[in-house]
Amino acid sequence: MAKDRFAKICLVVIVMLLSVIALNSIVRPQASYAAAKYDYQVRTENPLVVNSTQGTINKMAGDGWELVATTAWMGNTAEITLIFRRPL
Repeated sequence: MAKDRFAKICLVVIVMLLSVIALNSIVRPQASYAAAKYDYQVRTENPLVVNSTQGTINKMAGDGWELVATTAWMGNTAEITLIFRRPL
């Protein structure tokens, strides 16, 4: 009989602790962070000009810009588009 009572008390304590853990996440939700705002800049370069693209990337990086995307077009005229961003 003492073993049954001890087991019931242990189960009640476990259920109460699990309830506290579950309610804690509901009552006190995690912090949310606002999305960062960025300034974007698009540059179009001619890849046939020697060191033009590399020079642009180095200059923009030195000014705090991050290269986030590139596209290349090899139609009638060859061109590379560079997309940069930096936090506001």
